[in-house]
Amino acid sequence: MNKRRLEKAFIGTFLAIVIIACASILVRFFAQEILTGTLNIHNGVIHAILFDLQSDGVTENAALEDNQDDVLSPFYVQPAETNVTQEGEPDKAGEAVEIAASDDGQAKGRAGIISGYTTAIEDAAGYFKKGLTNWATDYIAGYKTWVSIATGYNKALHWSVTPREGYNSVVFLPDGYLATFTSKQDMTDTSASILEIKALADELDIDFLYVQYPFKICKEDPESGTLDYSNQNADRKLGILRENDAAVLDLRDAWHADGNDNSAAYHRSAFYVTDHHWRAETGLWAAGTIAAYMNEHFGFQIDLSIYEPDQYQYDVYENRFLGSYGRQATLTLVKPEDFTLVYPKFETSFHFPLLNAVCDAHLTTEQQRELEALYDKERALNGSFEMFFDYSMLEAGDYYDKDTYCTYTDNLHDLVYIHNNLVNDGKKVLFLRDSFGRACVPFFALGIEDTMRIRPDSFGGSWEAFFATEVPDVIVMMEG
Repeated sequence: MNKRRLEKAFIGTFLAIVIIACASILVRFFAQEILTGTLNIHNGVIHAILFDLQSDGVTENAALEDNQDDVLSPFYVQPAETNVTQEGEPDKAGEAVEIAASDDGQAKGRAGIISGYTTAIEDAAGYFKKGLTNWATDYIAGYKTWVSIATGYNKALHWSVTPREGYNSVVFLPDGYLATFTSKQDMTDTSASILEIKALADELDIDFLYVQYPFKICKEDPESGTLDYSNQNADRKLGILRENDAAVLDLRDAWHADGNDNSAAYHRSAFYVTDHHWRAETGLWAAGTIAAYMNEHFGFQIDLSIYEPDQYQYDVYENRFLGSYGRQATLTLVKPEDFTLVYPKFETSFHFPLLNAVCDAHLTTEQQRELEALYDKERALNGSFEMFFDYSMLEAGDYYDKDTYCTYTDNLHDLVYIHNNLVNDGKKVLFLRDSFGRACVPFFALGIEDTMRIRPDSFGGSWEAFFATEVPDVIVMMEG
C-alpha cells in the first residue's frame, strides 16, 4: 500500500510539474507577444513574468552565429527564375507526359506521387516538431536552470554515454575538451556543389581554392572512424575534388606539419575547450598559410611577415568565454575559459564599403531609415583593424546570451567588402566561408588590397552574375 501511494505521489508530482511548465509557456508567450509586443504594455507584473527574457545587459538579438537577422537582406536584388528550354534539348515536361502515357509510366507516376506526399508530410511533421520545441524552449520559465539541474543529475549518476543516434550531442573527450560526433555521410552531392562553383570560376578565368579546416576530432583520436567520421567524410570529399582538378589546401595536414607534431593534443590546442571554433591565434595562422599558398600557386606577392605571431598584441580576457558546446552543457558541468583578443602592433588602415551590395530603389520608409543607419555605421567603421571587433561581446555578463567568439564580428551581414588602404597590389580575393572565417578573413585582409566574403548559405543571388560583376582573382571556398 505504501509503495502504491509513493507511486501515485510521484506521478502526481510529475504531472503537476508538466502542467505548470505548459501553463508558464502559454502565459509567458501571451505576455511577451501580445501584452508587450503588440499592446506595448510594460509594468512590474509583466517584467516579473518575463524575468529571464528581459535584460538591460544583453541585446535582444545577441550576436550568436546561428541566429542572426540580416538587415541587408531586404535590399538584395533577387534574380527572377526562368524556365527556358534550350534549343535541341528535350522538353522535360513533355517527356514526363510521354512516360505517364504508358501503363508502366502511370504506375511509376502514382508511386512517385505517393512518395512525394509521404516525404512532404514527414518534412511538415519534422518542421512542426522542431518549431514547437523551439517555441517551448524560448518561453518556458528558467530554461537554463532546468537544463543545469538535468546536467547536474547526469553528472551525479556519472551518465556520460552518447547514444548511437545522439549525433550533435555534446560529449566530453578524455582531455576535457567538448566536442560532438559526426555520422558517416555520402559526400557526392556536397562535392558536386563545390565543383559547380569551381566550374563557374573556370568559365571566367578565376582561380579557385578549396580550404579544408580542421575538426575538433583528430585523425589520431580513438573516436575517429569509430564514433566520429568528420575526417573520413572530409577525406572522401577532398578525393573527389582532387580527381576533378580542384586546388585543395588541407589545413588539417598543414597544422600538424607546421608544428611538427601529429599528436591529438597538439591538434586540439588549435581550438577552444568549450566551442567548435578554432582560437583567434589559429585563425591568424590560417590566414598566413592561405596567403603563402596564394604566393606559391597563384602568383601573389603577399608580405608574409605581417602574419608572424610576434607582430601582434595578445590581450587575454580571463574567464570570459563560454562556447556553444559549453552553453549546451551549462555551467553546471563546465567553466568559462579565457579569450584572447589578437590585433596588429603595426599600422593598419581600411575602408569598409559595407553597402556595395545594397539596392536602394523601391525602399519602404522603414527600410530607408535602416539604410541611413547603415551608412552612419559605414562611416564610423572606416579606419583601423579595430573595425573588425565588436567589443560588446567582451563585456562580462550572461554567458548564455553572448557569444564572445563573435567579438571578431567581420560584420554581421551576408556580404562584406574590405579595402586595405595600405596595400596597392590590385588583387582581390573572395571568401565563401562559414563562421570559422570570422577569425581568419580579417587577418588575411591585412595582406592584399581588396577582400570580400559571403556566407554561401545566406546568399540569395546568382553566383554566375556576382562572379562576373566582381571578377576576383581568386575564389576561396572555406568549409569543414
